[in-house]
Amino acid sequence: NLKEDGLFSFIMPLKFQTSNYGKGLIRLFLSSGQIIKIIDFGDLPVFESATTYSGIIVFKKSSKKGDSFRVYKVIDMNSARNGLVESSKTITVNQKSISEESWVFSNEDETNLILKMNKIQNKLMDISEKIFQGLITSADSVFILRNKDGKYFSESLGEYIDLEPEMLKNIIKGFEIKRYMILNSERLLLFPYQKNEKDNYELIPESTLKRYYPLTFSYLVKNKEVLSKRTDVVNNSIIWYSLSRPQNLEEFEKVKILTPFNAFSNSFTIDFQGKWFFSAGVAGGYGLKLKDNVPIKYVIGILNSKLIEFYVKHTSTYLRGKYYSYEHRFIKNIPILFGNSEDIKKIEEYVSEIFNLNEVLNDTFENTEKYHEIINKIMVKESEIDKIIYGIYHLTLKEIETIERFFS
Repeated sequence: NLKEDGLFSFIMPLKFQTSNYGKGLIRLFLSSGQIIKIIDFGDLPVFESATTYSGIIVFKKSSKKGDSFRVYKVIDMNSARNGLVESSKTITVNQKSISEESWVFSNEDETNLILKMNKIQNKLMDISEKIFQGLITSADSVFILRNKDGKYFSESLGEYIDLEPEMLKNIIKGFEIKRYMILNSERLLLFPYQKNEKDNYELIPESTLKRYYPLTFSYLVKNKEVLSKRTDVVNNSIIWYSLSRPQNLEEFEKVKILTPFNAFSNSFTIDFQGKWFFSAGVAGGYGLKLKDNVPIKYVIGILNSKLIEFYVKHTSTYLRGKYYSYEHRFIKNIPILFGNSEDIKKIEEYVSEIFNLNEVLNDTFENTEKYHEIINKIMVKESEIDKIIYGIYHLTLKEIETIERFFS
């Protein structure tokens, strides 16, 4: 046990800051004394064999609560090894401004803005009917095929195969979900499910597959050994040709907002046709089905705004390569405000124009004059959306400058 005014220093992964399992440790820090300093190594290679996002925490046991402490964000390992931590990017954090729910290492202006945003009662989860994960096959090489001019390439067999087209669905990976855009994907999902009388998907019986979908059945049989080795099959949780986790199947064919699981920046888009399936996990994404009468184009304008990106980057966690996590536990609490009808209409108009511009951009050669012209038009539209949103969220000039400085 530490004595009064005793110091304790240790190195550990700093991901506890934004994880549920870290709340007990945060509670201990806040209730038992003062944080003296934190040295944050980010994704720099502190340990050669692992990326642990480590940091050093110096803590003092004290009956008095600390006023502030410094966070040193190390940008060069060689300097840090030579003891030159003071040359790192430094942030002074007010200890009284952090809590179990808001453990934000930012300067005072940024912290105050996050605290202001957290006071907004209406969250993304309040306007969403469902925020849902993608499916899991546990055998992508079998279930996810490449479409080449109507021919289907199976990675598991290493050859082109014949399948009944009605057994296939469009599927995308997380990196194909872009800001106001879905990249063209050649992937198709083998989907051995059918709707029942309650309009829910259920696995097609083996006898039905064999009789009505002989090509698909034959292909699955060729892969039976691989499919049967999946843990869920071994544990008798699923039938051998089922998807490993066929979750939320009814949600994929609805109009929905999509976001990748991990991204450099806010990359929300809309699946207007309800045609895209996607996978779960770090290579996949999340879908958001909004409640009826919630204006989806307005919401996507909010979600892709600088303000909300600023918010996510201060409340989410980051991964190797400076990716930020957009998983459920981070995006569900995004504060949502609705402007007046004129503001909503204007944002919807700008969002429609951005989607139209991105369609043209998708068919335009990069680094051409036309390509850069479209990019500039999109940036202007997004800037106009940001200005309206600053007003809707009642930001002061100082708060707007804080956001702009963060992205500069």
